[in-house]
Amino acid sequence: MVEIHDLHVRFHGASREAVAGIDLTIRDGEVVGLVGESGSGKTVTAMVVSGLMPRRKADVSGQVLL
Repeated sequence: MVEIHDLHVRFHGASREAVAGIDLTIRDGEVVGLVGESGSGKTVTAMVVSGLMPRRKADVSGQVLL
């Protein structure tokens, strides 16, 4: 199970958030696809959930439970 609560990501020096308040729950056995326009935060969200977002490059707030 994956739960994301109020995820916010802002890259250092950026004027806008790359991810602005995502809430998402994926239950065991579910398959989910993230769909959106280029630059909408899909990859950034996946990087935070997988632990690949370098904390020195961005401020991350919210909660990710695996």
